[in-house]
Order: sequence, then C-alpha cells, then structure tokens
Amino acid sequence: MTAEIDRRVEELASRQLGHFSVRQVLLLQGTRRMVAHRRSTGRWQSAGDGVLRLLGSPETFEASVMAAVLGARCTACASHRCAARLHGQPGFGEVIEITALAGSHIRRVGVLQHRSNLLPAHHVQLISGIPVTTLARTLFDLSAVIRAERLARAIDTALGRGSLTLVDPSRVARDMGTRGRRRATVIRSILEARGDGFVAPASVLEQEFVDLITAGELPQPDRQVDLGDDDGWIGRVDFLYRDSRIVIETDGKEHHTALLDRMADADRDRRLTAAGWRVLRFAWFDIVHRPEWTLDRLRAAMRSPA
Repeated sequence: MTAEIDRRVEELASRQLGHFSVRQVLLLQGTRRMVAHRRSTGRWQSAGDGVLRLLGSPETFEASVMAAVLGARCTACASHRCAARLHGQPGFGEVIEITALAGSHIRRVGVLQHRSNLLPAHHVQLISGIPVTTLARTLFDLSAVIRAERLARAIDTALGRGSLTLVDPSRVARDMGTRGRRRATVIRSILEARGDGFVAPASVLEQEFVDLITAGELPQPDRQVDLGDDDGWIGRVDFLYRDSRIVIETDGKEHHTALLDRMADADRDRRLTAAGWRVLRFAWFDIVHRPEWTLDRLRAAMRSPA
C-alpha cells in the first residue's frame, strides 16, 4: 500500500512541477508519519510551510510559484504581475504574487498576497500545472497595481499577439461588477480608445447581447428570424420580440460602415417600420461599454405600446 501511495504522490508531483502539499498526501491516504519518514531520508524535501518537493526537482521561478499556491491552503492562484510573467507578457519580473478568496489567511515570506471576493473557475487557467488568472483577469487586476500607460501597453501586446480580444477584459469587468468599479473604469477607458476600428464577429457580438439581456433579467428573444412584407422578403433579423413588435440588430462595423451598407440598412429599417416593427440597433460599443444604457433603451421600448 505504501508503494502505491508513493506512486500516486509522484504522479501528482509530475503535474505540479515536482511539488505537492502535505494535505494532498493525506488526501491520497498517506500519513503524517509517512511524510516525516520520507523527509528524514531526503526523498521528499521541504519547499515551504506544508509544501514538499521530490528529490531532484528543479528549483525554478515557476516551481516557486507553484509552491506558493500550494502553500496557501485555500483557493488561490498566481495573479497580477506574476500571472503576466507566466502569460509571457514582456517587462514583468520574477515576482511571486497570488490571489486567494477573501477571508483566507496566507502567511508566506517573499510572496505578495491579494484577496478577492470573486474568483470564479472561468477566471483561472493552468499554465505548466500552475493555477493562474486568465490573461483578461490578469489585465483587469493589473489596473490596480501598475500605471494606466503600462497597462495599455500590455493590452496592446496581447491584442497584437492575438491572445486577447477587446471583448475578453470587458467580460471580466462585467463579472466583477461593483467589486472592481475603479479598475473597470480604467480598463474601459483603454478599450474605448482602441475600439473605434474593432470588428466584432457576429457570433461574438450576438452572444454578448444574449449575456447582457440575461444579466438584465429580460426575456430571451427569437433569434435569426426571416421577416417580409407585401413586396416579399425583407431580410433575416438578429433578434425579435414578437409580442412587442421589436426587431433588434447587433451591428458590427464590418458590414455597417460603408455608404452602400448604411443605405441598405436604412431601406431595410424603413420596410420593417412600414410593416409594423420597431427597429433597435446596438453596436459593439453600446453592448460592451454602456450596457445599462442599452438595457434601459430596450426596456423603454418594451414598455411602450407596440
């Protein structure tokens, strides 16, 4: 049985840069006596309070971050400048920085510690086995500890590499809500300055709208509906509230900026209006950067008579 536990520990350590916690050993049915014996023989070595590593495991920056996360003894992950380094963002040094849920008590020398009221699973990913805040959450958190100019450069780097879209940090800001209002303001000001030429894929923009009305507790509309009038087919609309006679179009810039595109939209809106529909158009900026304005406009239309 002891050999089997050793095998399980080594398998676990192989996924965690050679590191593991005493708590994990106990969960694998090991004992404290077993831990003490292997430490005394040097087979397992101490890597901090409550954290061990296999003999011969390399002592790298990443391994030190893993040890810090394991030593937190609570839900925790690498974050802020440490996470930026692990994501490959240039200009960030080897500082160990972690975030844990509020109410946790972390005591570890040489580790910068943050607490958050919200650390959902979709804000965390694994890098080399280390739990790390996603790039979008990392950038959101960085807005509290670095200058806006430096944050803007980090965002531009991520956008240029294709590892981030303008939608990603906006979603995080919306998730955090009032918990990160000041940081959300900083993020949004940077994104607004870069959003003029942003083209949101139709599927992404429509999903953003669906997420918005879900958060606003509005009923779900019909999607991708063909409409016509006495002269024939008018077109396929993005969203439709039949009872309220409301058509909603989510406009990315790709197909709605040229003169002919605008003329076609205007003609289509005219025919829809003549057929008894009210047409609301929302751009990416409306849905992502001023969601309350978008919801208020939609609610007002739904309250007014068809």
